Amino acid sequence: MSDAIIIYLLPVLPFLSACAFFELWRRNTAKSENLSFALAFGLTGFGYMLAVTATAQMGRAVVAVFLLIFSLAAVAYNWSVIRRLGKSPPTKLMISVSLIGCACVGILSQTGQGVAVEMLLANSTIGILFLIGTIILGQVGRKTWLDKAILVIWGFIAFQSFVRPPLSFALNGPLSMDTLVSLQFHAVLFWFLGFLGLLLSVVLFTSVVKDHISDVEERFSLDPLTEAKNRKFFEHEVNLRLNSSRKANSTFSLIVCDLDNFKRINDKWGHQVGDRVLKKFADTVRASMRRGDSFGRIGGEEFCIFVESSHPTAGHALAQRIRMGFAKQTIDDNPSDECLSSSFGVADIQDGETYASAFSRADTALYAAKAEGKDTVVIAPVSQLPSKRRAPKNKVHALPSQTAPDAHKAA
Repeated sequence: MSDAIIIYLLPVLPFLSACAFFELWRRNTAKSENLSFALAFGLTGFGYMLAVTATAQMGRAVVAVFLLIFSLAAVAYNWSVIRRLGKSPPTKLMISVSLIGCACVGILSQTGQGVAVEMLLANSTIGILFLIGTIILGQVGRKTWLDKAILVIWGFIAFQSFVRPPLSFALNGPLSMDTLVSLQFHAVLFWFLGFLGLLLSVVLFTSVVKDHISDVEERFSLDPLTEAKNRKFFEHEVNLRLNSSRKANSTFSLIVCDLDNFKRINDKWGHQVGDRVLKKFADTVRASMRRGDSFGRIGGEEFCIFVESSHPTAGHALAQRIRMGFAKQTIDDNPSDECLSSSFGVADIQDGETYASAFSRADTALYAAKAEGKDTVVIAPVSQLPSKRRAPKNKVHALPSQTAPDAHKAA
């Protein structure tokens, strides 16, 4: 009796999961993978329901129908998890594998081969589809514990799809159509599929909810105009990185940058043009940064960049690249005689130095850059230590420690 209950309740779980993923997609239609998850679970539930109601009188073609439903579900599962990680799913390849497998099973059902051969081919088709997904998931660099759990489940589904059918045939003997649709066969198989389906539902739903929470946190952490981190989030992130252990041979730098003559641009051409200038500067910074650098908008036209590198002059070089790259930018509807430029103050962060201290030194260097005529990079002196670094050429200047206060006043 309990086996029968499990069999008839099994389709309910995929249908409930399909409804949950559909609701998540409805709340954020940009997440197309959630709609694909809903489709995958819906097909799975429909396949289970058809399997429960199947009879021997339906004929051997029912195996091909089962395969069509479950293979399309596998395609949808693969498409969703691959798309979730930002990769392009091999949709044509997966659909081709599904259709070829269904066609082969359909042809075999018209021959005198036993149903065992059809079941072996059907399960192998599912195994190939999940193997494709496993290989792609294994190549993705992103590896949270949820991503690893999905990878393990995908690999296990592929493995059992190849191993379970021949092992079952070896233990139970030849498989007939009557055995395939029997309650006993469904009971053993569905207990296994029920556990696997529950595990799959929990892991996938948890991963999607976690992604949704991360998206919400990211939206709250970004400046809506420039998509740079807002000041609160940027400073929190930098403080965390400064308090964590520094990698061997790595250096930290802080760059404070400001757009030159921005108020004049706003007053002369309007805030819409000013907004486009801010966006252009933010795009230039992102194009110049390396992975691991952090970029935030401190306020108005002032930005800050946190740099971690194994090269001691990485911060200075980055500021120079941004300065020259921004100078080449043009703004729509902006007259050709309106040149864009920016000024930078760079501070190499010393061991044990706080963010507030490094920002103060970089900000003082920025004021000096403004006082020197703008469109310049100025290097802040080492706090309480004489600076031994020679100023790089190409409009990069070191700020002598004794002139910093005067420069600050002059600005």
